[in-house]
Amino acid sequence: MSSSSAEMADRARQSRGKLSKLYSDAADAYEDLWAPELLPLSRAVLSHLALEKAHAVLEAGAGIGSLLPELRERAPNAVVVAADLSFGMLKRASGEFPRAVMDASLLSFKDESFDAAVLAFVLFHLFDPAQGIAEMARVTRPNGLIGTATWGAEHDPPAYEIWFEELTDHGAPPPDPDFAKFELVDTPEKVEALMTEERLHLVRSWVGEYRSTCTPDEFLAHRTRHGQSRLRYEAMPTEVKSRCFERARCRLQRLEPKGFEERAEVVYVVGQKL
Repeated sequence: MSSSSAEMADRARQSRGKLSKLYSDAADAYEDLWAPELLPLSRAVLSHLALEKAHAVLEAGAGIGSLLPELRERAPNAVVVAADLSFGMLKRASGEFPRAVMDASLLSFKDESFDAAVLAFVLFHLFDPAQGIAEMARVTRPNGLIGTATWGAEHDPPAYEIWFEELTDHGAPPPDPDFAKFELVDTPEKVEALMTEERLHLVRSWVGEYRSTCTPDEFLAHRTRHGQSRLRYEAMPTEVKSRCFERARCRLQRLEPKGFEERAEVVYVVGQKL
């Protein structure tokens, strides 16, 4: 292995470790605050996977397992398997389902193990999204279907600008560039290209929409309890965190409700292994 390849492999390992810890440490907040937001968005891809015919289904990046009961309902004759990089997340998934701790881009399953596979809001977290699609294709049987959901263009409200200004002004570390690579998979065309490279036949792609609004306290709960924003916030000394929080809350409380209105595209792509 060349020195550059070794460096990239080491960087990928470090990235996986940081991501696993981030989600494990904040699994309770994720379950309370973010999983309910993602569930209806993830659900939208299921009707395109012919699950009623499946005998084995994989959800890679299953998190706390919110989607697993719906997969079982739609695939009544299938074994539904959950895989996730974060033990802290996966242990919250129901023990009724087989669970395995593994990276979606380094799956330990045998070739052609599943009739359908789901990768919802995971691709952008992979160090190499192309490798993730390659692994999903490898473990899927011929004629099997693979459904993905990723974030597209985002329209952040003024509340975000205030929060990030306060983090920066109070000395929070910058965002980790390896945490998420949205720009690699934020359009149908980009995800389609990854599937085409793995000789997957495009079944359907479309763009949905996420909309959300919240109160100042709800906004701060999201920013301080989960995600990369939490990492930046927690990296500051306790007294600095307190000043940052109070300053941000003071500014946020002056905003009109529309200052918290968040919109984002959701990119869906379904491919079939021929």
